[in-house]
Amino acid sequence: MCITMNLTPRSQATARSASHRLAPLRPAAAEKPRPLSLDGLRPSSFAFDGAIFDFDGTLANSWNVWHQVDDLFLAQHGFERPADFSKQMAGRSFIEGARWVVETFRLKETPQEVCDQWNALGQRLYKTQVSLLPGALDYLHALKAAGVPIALATTNDPEVLSSLAHLIDFESLFDARLYGCDVARDKRFPDIYEAAARRLNISPASTVVFEDIPQGLQVASSAGFTAVGVLNEDPEQHQSEVRQAAHLTLSHWDQLL
Repeated sequence: MCITMNLTPRSQATARSASHRLAPLRPAAAEKPRPLSLDGLRPSSFAFDGAIFDFDGTLANSWNVWHQVDDLFLAQHGFERPADFSKQMAGRSFIEGARWVVETFRLKETPQEVCDQWNALGQRLYKTQVSLLPGALDYLHALKAAGVPIALATTNDPEVLSSLAHLIDFESLFDARLYGCDVARDKRFPDIYEAAARRLNISPASTVVFEDIPQGLQVASSAGFTAVGVLNEDPEQHQSEVRQAAHLTLSHWDQLL
């Protein structure tokens, strides 16, 4: 459940928006040009006022963990994971994904009970199987050293991510942290990116979003952000859709260092 760090449980938080706690988006004094190449994303020549990062699949190689969680959970209920399962779940918050699973597979559990099972499985697997993508942490530290404000915007649960405290210090590294339980709608809508921009006090037009799912890239772009697609080794990523939805794509973080 999304209850660590004094956050509200998912079952309650998803019923309301976090916008009442956040300042209005600050208009940019002058809109900065979108970069035509990766040069505008390098810390030494960064072309934006701030950056927003997804986590799973963007900064960390956690996709296999979630495929395992899905396989284990569905097997416990007598199902095999459908071929389009990952695509159906992409961008959904834990609670919205759980609602979809309960309805689709006609489960007896409540969505919150499904979330609890996913969280327990995820925490156990994260501790031993997840690592940061090569160059990701170096890039984040380079942006911080250059004075660029950065935010985390993930539909993941803070309890699950706390399993990676030995790899990354989320609280000190990110100037703002937004989880799926902090906004009313999931990444099929721009809410979490807009909320992150508010926390950083910057406008979408002067902010870049790094994301690995087509849905997130598309809505971020539609909301005025520059959307950078991060390609990874997940066989279920749908890279052609990522390329189509993003302004730019990168294959590894070392390209920006």
